[in-house]
Amino acid sequence: MPIHEKRQGKSFLSLITEDIQQRAQAIRLEARSARQRSQAMRHMCQLARQRRKTAQGERALWRDHLYRVTAMTKLRLSLMASLHGPQ
Repeated sequence: MPIHEKRQGKSFLSLITEDIQQRAQAIRLEARSARQRSQAMRHMCQLARQRRKTAQGERALWRDHLYRVTAMTKLRLSLMASLHGPQ
């Protein structure tokens, strides 16, 4: 409610004080909302970082698996060739 619409019996100083208190309350509410958004964004960033680390670990495991399979295949072929001898 604008200052000029308030009761006539209040002093100018009390009207200004009320207005300042209302504005301060609005600023506190806005700050709380900004803090909540910031916390949500920080949480989302942490989750994204965890997903990237997990994906990187999974890729490393898969790469190691492929190297082992390739090495075992080469070893198997080499052993088979040595068992059968030159033909």
